[in-house]
Amino acid sequence: MRFNWGWGITLAIVIYMGFIASMVVRAFGTDTDLTSADYYVQELAYEQRIEARRNTAALTGAFALALQDAHLTVQLPEEWHASAIAGTVFLYRPDNAALDRQYSFTGPAAQVVIPSEALIPGQYIVRVLATQGDTPYFFEEAWTQPAP
Repeated sequence: MRFNWGWGITLAIVIYMGFIASMVVRAFGTDTDLTSADYYVQELAYEQRIEARRNTAALTGAFALALQDAHLTVQLPEEWHASAIAGTVFLYRPDNAALDRQYSFTGPAAQVVIPSEALIPGQYIVRVLATQGDTPYFFEEAWTQPAP
């Protein structure tokens, strides 16, 4: 049998269809995590988050993240050290929702200590949501858990 244009075009189409089929199978096998399960509700409340960022910017003290003695320490603003505050620290992992962590804090606090052995090495986004009375606060910063 002789190789001609007809066989070449047919072979090219078969190879292309095989490539497309393999890409479809691969795409269906890929996990896609949402940034949040309730992203629509969070989007509706985005104006409150903007106000919380303004309140945070008005604080004289600042938030700080540090790795101390194998713990992630979230340093809270100085205004909160002696006042009643309630909040949550979210550790959001963009590449895997199963690695997200959440820690709550209440009362007068200077810092929130999170054991880093509970965290897998990699990139996290640290989000602090807090309220003091009726005033909301929001802080967000990227942080990388180093490998042991």
